[in-house]
Parts: sequence; structure tokens; C-alpha cells
Amino acid sequence: MWGAYLASALVIGCGQGVGLTEHSGLTIDAPEVITLSPSDSQLLAARHLVRDGEVGDRVATPEWTSSDPDVASVDERGVVLAHAPYGHAWIRAESDGWRDSITVAVQPAESTPSSFEITLHFAHDVPQDWRDALTVAKGTWERVIRRPLPEVEISPLTEHCGWNWPADHPILQGTEDGVRIMVTVGYDFPEDTYVEAVGGPCIHRGLPWPTTVVGTIVVNADKFGEARDAFRWTYLAHHEMGHTFGLAGVIQGFDPPYFDGQSGAYRGRLALWGFKQDTGRLADVLFTSNGSHWQAPGVMGVGSWIRDGPNPTIGSTSIGSLMDLGYPAAWYGAGQVPDVLPRPAAAPD
Repeated sequence: MWGAYLASALVIGCGQGVGLTEHSGLTIDAPEVITLSPSDSQLLAARHLVRDGEVGDRVATPEWTSSDPDVASVDERGVVLAHAPYGHAWIRAESDGWRDSITVAVQPAESTPSSFEITLHFAHDVPQDWRDALTVAKGTWERVIRRPLPEVEISPLTEHCGWNWPADHPILQGTEDGVRIMVTVGYDFPEDTYVEAVGGPCIHRGLPWPTTVVGTIVVNADKFGEARDAFRWTYLAHHEMGHTFGLAGVIQGFDPPYFDGQSGAYRGRLALWGFKQDTGRLADVLFTSNGSHWQAPGVMGVGSWIRDGPNPTIGSTSIGSLMDLGYPAAWYGAGQVPDVLPRPAAAPD
């Protein structure tokens, strides 16, 4: 277990009680998100808030409940126990009409080797630079997504993926518990476009929200002659591969409950917490626009997918979103250990 860390991305606690005089709210004396390995436990406590919103000395004796006891249970003393190999659950405390909640994210122990696998299929004309960079990205994403996904049968792919699947490539079929990605070259991108490549999911499984079985990446042939440094190649590969998993907001067929397709707002609880870790700034929602890239004033653009630096890694926002989608992902898989950030003493319901 690598412990629990304090954070403050999105607090949904503190109900609006009626007729109470001795206190004005309730707060769980714990991080907004705590991370546990299977069989780990964490003792929680709750305190009442006084009128000015500050935490008082009075320790509450709330009723504790879990949104998913199969992932993480909580007993009457406030002891949380992680059960599932991965997943997340909300732990709620309620007393005298006031309530607060935190999220428990269960992730495999850091010493557990990842058993998730990405299979890359390259069309014959994909340049070696792209092949090398995508192979590096494959290794990073495999460390982040820790475990295989539920098995699904793949029918022969003749029409499912449209023009992205080359007719001369052997048809894929069989059982899949990872993700397969077809990488092809596009020769008909709009003239003078800045787009170097596009990526996205092709066939989904539900977990309970869509996760990728087969994805596609199409690289722009018109950009092959442009000079790029090693960082740019690596960045592009990680970025487009992230899109194949369903990041940031394109969900085919329906909108999961944390994404509003009309407004483009993404409200994923763990993504928002990751945003706070990445930026140090509180976000209520993330918006998608411009090719389904997250947007937030001055921060969430294309560049935020990968942290700046000579060895780019996947940011906490993206890893949190994978968990919101149902992937068995872990922040430590990309070298991300959440910072210690205090949560507000009082928070709106």
C-alpha cells in the first residue's frame, strides 16, 4: 500500500440540515480521495462544522455507508476495507441530516506486475518513427492500466471499423481481454491542416461504461517530412493512443452519467481530482471541444495530456478519467504519486 493522500478536486459533502443549532455541517476528517490496495483498511472519522464553516472539536458518530461494498465496505466504526482488485466506491457519513462523502479508489499493489496488454497492428506504410514512438507509448499505457479487461469475442472485422481498417490486412477475430490498435496512414487529410494524426475507439465493451476493444490511429502522410524531436514523437504517440481508450469525451452511442453530450461538460469525479493534482487548481467540470480535447481556461488543452519534460508521462487527469470509465488504472503506473493537498473544511452539497 502506498497510502492515502489528501486532495480537493471535488467535494460533494455537507448536506443542508434543518433546525440545527449546535453545528452547521459535517465533514469527514480524511482525504477527498483515498487510495487503497486490496485488503488494506483505513479508519475514517467525521467532525461537525461550526457556524462559520470551520471544523469544530466535536467528533460525530455518523451512519457510514458505501456505494459499492463489493469494492470497499465500511463498518459502523468508520473502518473502510478494500475488497476488489480495483474499482472505486463512495463512502458517505450522515448525522442529524448532514452528510459528507469521499471516494475510495482501490488499485492493485504497486509491486503487482501489470498484466494488461495492448496489441499494435501496423499497416505496411507506417514510418519507423511512428512505430518506435507508439511502441514506447504502448509500454506506458500498459503500466497505467494494470489488469486485463473482461474477455469479449471479436467477430471478423470487415465493416465495423469503416475505412480505418485496411482491406489488405488479415481480418482479426478471436477473444480479446486487452486492446488492439490498428495504425494506418491517411493520404486524404485536408490540405494545410495542422493535424498530425487522429486516434479513437472503434469497438467498445462496457465496464460498466465504454472501454475499447479495438481502436484506430491514422497518421497524416503529409506530415512525414516535417522535422520532429524525440519528445514530439513520444508526445503524439501517447496522446493519440489515449484517444483510442475513449479520452476525453467521445463516447459512441450514449453519454455516461459524468459526461453531458449537449454541453460537453465532463464531470468525472476521479478526473476532476486528477485535474487538481496536475494543475493545483479546483475544477467543477471539464469541457470538451475542438476534437474532443478537454478545455478549461488557460489549462486544459492538448498539452495537458502529457506533462512537460524530456520524458513525458501521462497526467493524473487522464488516469482518473480511465478509472471513471471503468479501466483498472493506477496513478503510480505512470510515476504519478498524488500530492498532499488539503480539502476545504466546508463544502457545498
